[in-house]
Amino acid sequence: SQLNPHFLFNTINNLYALALEKSDKTPDALLKLSNLLRYYLYECNKDKVSLKKEWMALVAYRDLFELKFEKPLRVEMNFLSDTDVLIEPMLLVPILENCFKHSDIGVSPDAFINITIKNTSLRVEANFENSYNKSVKHEDEPGGIGIVSVQKRLHLNYPDKHRFTIVKENNTYQTKLILELV
Repeated sequence: SQLNPHFLFNTINNLYALALEKSDKTPDALLKLSNLLRYYLYECNKDKVSLKKEWMALVAYRDLFELKFEKPLRVEMNFLSDTDVLIEPMLLVPILENCFKHSDIGVSPDAFINITIKNTSLRVEANFENSYNKSVKHEDEPGGIGIVSVQKRLHLNYPDKHRFTIVKENNTYQTKLILELV
């Protein structure tokens, strides 16, 4: 229920276009969509998920989003992990969705998204940074229902054990989440 219907609609249309072209990318793209849907349906109904699985969902989301563009997008993703830990499901995906929504990536040549997630057994730090086009009206700043949901879930599931900040400066959004796991 948390999957953005617009994203799913666009992804299916992109897969259809790849299939019409008989592109060699079609099987891999279908597999990524299948894995992402499997994660949403079967993993996200659990109390906790592996941070690595959440990361893999972010990578699949990015890869599927990029299908509609011919040129590579400026999306840099880094995962630095000492050990796998468990977190609430779907904490990071809505933040990535916000990055794509507000960055004008694929439209503006200067648009970018940078993501770094690092963790130890005691702490997770997720940093999301994206370009921001001031000339485009963003109706639900600083975030939509996905971000509001993340904030509510953090307060319920990580009381006094999280910091979640969104800062909009100049032409950049910076979203930072820190989870204390002990």
